[in-house]
Amino acid sequence: MLILPILLIGCKKEDTDLTFGATPEERVSEILAEVKSTLVEAPNGWIVGMGTSGKGGYGFYISFSEDDKLKMLSDYSTASATALVESTYRVKWGSNASLIFDTYNYLTLMQDPVPGVAGGTAARGYQSDIEYNFDRISGDSVIFVGKKYLNPLILVKATQEQQSAYLNAGYPTNINKYRTFFSSNAFTKLAHRSKDYQISFDITNKKVSSTNFSDAGSVATSASFYFSIDAIEVINGLIIDDIVIKRFKINSAGNLIAYDEANTEYPITVEAKPIFPFELYFKHNGVYNSIYTTGSVMPEGVVSDFNQLWAAQLANYQLNSVSMISMTFKLVDPRKAKLEVWFLSGTTQYLADASYDYVITGNTIKLSNYIPSVSNANWGNGWVTTAIKNYFIDAEFELAWVESSTSKSAMIGGLIKKGTPTSFYYGNVNKQ
Repeated sequence: MLILPILLIGCKKEDTDLTFGATPEERVSEILAEVKSTLVEAPNGWIVGMGTSGKGGYGFYISFSEDDKLKMLSDYSTASATALVESTYRVKWGSNASLIFDTYNYLTLMQDPVPGVAGGTAARGYQSDIEYNFDRISGDSVIFVGKKYLNPLILVKATQEQQSAYLNAGYPTNINKYRTFFSSNAFTKLAHRSKDYQISFDITNKKVSSTNFSDAGSVATSASFYFSIDAIEVINGLIIDDIVIKRFKINSAGNLIAYDEANTEYPITVEAKPIFPFELYFKHNGVYNSIYTTGSVMPEGVVSDFNQLWAAQLANYQLNSVSMISMTFKLVDPRKAKLEVWFLSGTTQYLADASYDYVITGNTIKLSNYIPSVSNANWGNGWVTTAIKNYFIDAEFELAWVESSTSKSAMIGGLIKKGTPTSFYYGNVNKQ
């Protein structure tokens, strides 16, 4: 025992066995070098998809250079899909190898906390990251995960042909092809295992969903997507029964095809209207629980008596230098519904809201027990017109899909006044 301390003192650091054959510092350097060299050495750049927690997915084309600079395009807008921007990046060690976008570009734009800059929510933007932890390299792909919101950043090596298309204005052309397709073909169906699945694309919020109804109830799934140079790419995949759809693509015949992880094809058929009635979708715990309008423009091509109330509401805001952010009717729980009106004064968002009890019988919803100013005093301070308030008080509506004469680009849900088919509140539908 007296000899043991002497032996320990005599041990040198370099005599210690290295579990991985290198010091921790050397391993860190190796990993960082591997990640950066992988990014830089893709000769034709990368097709990139980014998930967000606030507004679907977004696509990019990025080429990285050794001097910590990158060039980028994005499907955020027509301009960003055309104008190549240059910015900087870093590959750095935190708790793991990290990819950091450290100067302005289309990706960092989506984190902007001011709603008027990129359309995100106040203080949170699109709930997206600019710092990503390295996850893995898989074949021709590199996967990172956002540090804060944990959404994936997926990089796939571009071919020379794809790079050429990106750099020669092919990106906005491809995006517009899909927008045009869905502007006249909103209602699509995938048949699998003797079941019909309604496939719905929300182009604005970059979401795709699948819905099936049976005697056992409804089965609904959704996923974020982004545009690549030649397809719609689904982040994490859209689960339909026993398959996972990774991509949608318009073929040379102009037909929409879905592809699973094994690249198996599933034809998508176009329907004249949703294949299931609206009341099956619209429940507090259903596929959709809200009918909403974002901004000052309601879905185009719809004629309703409610349009006059909407115009008067906007005129009232204009007189007070205020702008509409959104109006949403949603089913909060099995008994309570709310009407929420968000508006913008200067750079600050405000909420005016009211609640109602409701009962749904078949395709009819009846409201009662109107409670104004649920969250604050804004409801009673003139920020919602009396006509709109009265429209919902003790009202009885029919739940129905609403058709547009000019656009088929969205699923539009409506609350039609019982006995007055020309009068209905309407908007896009989603789950909140």
